[in-house]
Amino acid sequence: MKNSRIILTGEKQVGKSTVCRKVMDALAPGELFGFRTFRTPEGFALSSWGGKPAAFASWKSAGRDFEDLQIDLSVFNSAGAAVLVTASPAAWLVMDELGIMEQRAGKFVQAVRAAWSGPNPGIAVIQKRALDFWRNELKENPCPVFEIMTENRDAAPGILLHDLAPESAI
Repeated sequence: MKNSRIILTGEKQVGKSTVCRKVMDALAPGELFGFRTFRTPEGFALSSWGGKPAAFASWKSAGRDFEDLQIDLSVFNSAGAAVLVTASPAAWLVMDELGIMEQRAGKFVQAVRAAWSGPNPGIAVIQKRALDFWRNELKENPCPVFEIMTENRDAAPGILLHDLAPESAI
């Protein structure tokens, strides 16, 4: 592979996760490990790829402002850390997404660092406002950072596939 890892970043709601999913669909790796975080009607949840969701944030009021979230960091330290372990060196590590709130979950941060330091190829989707923190945590295995913007989001999957696909697949 030309690059075995890449970090995707960008502003909120620009399409980072969508680009990540399109790249993974096109690469069609046999095995994934890692996590995805997503909004639910009750707040936010984390799950392994294809796994059962674990809620980590719930709305305290009907306002739905991020200041109104009650966050349970123990979910990152337990379920989040657990899904970052794989026995297969061929599995793709996909972390969608790393942000600010989980930076205070020490065991999770250590698990992210350890997974990224392993031999697996991977993609990390990182909120732009959290990029400096996570790049520092992932510095043992530096890689290119690709910023998703409205201007490049449609072309991004093709560009990333060219950078990530094995030479034989191009």
